[in-house]
Amino acid sequence: MAADSDVNISEQLDALRERFVGKTRQQLQDIGDRVRRIRDEVPTETDLDEIYQMLHRLAGSSGTFGFHGLGHRARDLEQQVKPMVDLAKESRLSPESMSAVIGPRFQRAVASLNSLLDGGAQALKTAGGRSPVPQTGIPSGAREAVRLAVVWPPGEDAAERADLCEGLEDGGFSVCNVALEDLLPRLASEELLVVLCHDSLAEVVADQLQIFASQPGGHLVPFLTVGEDDGFSRNYDLAAMGAFGTFTMPVDVPALSDRIERILSEQESKSGGRVLIVDDDLELLEHYALILESAGLSVRTIPNPDALLHALSEFDPDIVFMDVRIGGFSGITLARMIRFDARWIGLPIVYLSSEKDRSTQLEALSEGADEFITKPVSDNYLINVSRVRCYRARQLDKLISRDSLTGLLKHNLIKQEVHKEYARAKRSGYDSVVAMIDLDHFKQVNDTITQGR
Repeated sequence: MAADSDVNISEQLDALRERFVGKTRQQLQDIGDRVRRIRDEVPTETDLDEIYQMLHRLAGSSGTFGFHGLGHRARDLEQQVKPMVDLAKESRLSPESMSAVIGPRFQRAVASLNSLLDGGAQALKTAGGRSPVPQTGIPSGAREAVRLAVVWPPGEDAAERADLCEGLEDGGFSVCNVALEDLLPRLASEELLVVLCHDSLAEVVADQLQIFASQPGGHLVPFLTVGEDDGFSRNYDLAAMGAFGTFTMPVDVPALSDRIERILSEQESKSGGRVLIVDDDLELLEHYALILESAGLSVRTIPNPDALLHALSEFDPDIVFMDVRIGGFSGITLARMIRFDARWIGLPIVYLSSEKDRSTQLEALSEGADEFITKPVSDNYLINVSRVRCYRARQLDKLISRDSLTGLLKHNLIKQEVHKEYARAKRSGYDSVVAMIDLDHFKQVNDTITQGR
């Protein structure tokens, strides 16, 4: 079933790439027409700005669809045009200077973009195969049976291994002893969620897990180690290898079990989240949504910022991605507007933009954004940023909005949630009921549990 899903997603990605090619052909023709108009007729600042905006979009989106050469060349041309656009904004650009820069050499460079598009399309067609689907995270449904692989050197601390396996099985884990040479095949054929290895095998196990993660259908499998060296140098080396933890012998099995549970819970929490994306490039918008949804995230896309405030209230995202410029709107101004509402003060806002100017990036960050990612961005990087940001946002929201003892909403947020649910019920045409339960003598319960802690 997972393989069928991957094929379907790949087909959709291929269709998006074809749409990108068709749209780009039209844009390149439009750029060429405007360049000729500047060269042969009366040049206008509108033509210049449109050329700049189209090159800017190509520089940011081409790499996402596999046309890296086209993206690099478009960025070079964009940087040539940008100083003239800045002068035009200050009304200091003359038609003569515009025609001087948009000369025969620039015209030939624009014409070469068509060759890069055709060459890239042919190369992708010749390479064959479908667009790859990013593989990250724990396979869905695998969490129900926690399979743990124990990798141990033959004859080394055999009694410790036996006691360890018995203790983990008593704790509800499904434990299998795996020889080092069998680890990679077993990872490919079974849903092993965690690997526990002897310290002496850590380097080799880490390499095997990296190989598995890089294979089609592979994913990151956390591993922990058991050994006798608990010094700084060894712990540092293990952390550099990517280990999730280390335990010294004799192992505190309850502590190890708790650590494994926390690792898996954190990974599950990071696999979900609500992502809102604002961008006027429809093909890029659909590509981002498809990739993030395939990774288990809920996604809402907005091509027109007019719908932004409504989407924030209805979708309640964990993170917002937006471009610095979206049609006639400024992403920097939109970020400032989002912060008007106290509900969105802590909402992570991340720019996805091909803007390279450092001063513009710093201005964007100073107006309430949290991060600036330069396009093109790889699919895996986008997934990882989304997961980590969503996870941290939910954890922070939980600390702020919920009582640490009961896990229930704090008093000042109860009314807000009641209003939200009432509005949802009204839109859906359902009746709504609010029930309040008063527990007598709850202070005694509270004091007892608090003392127990």
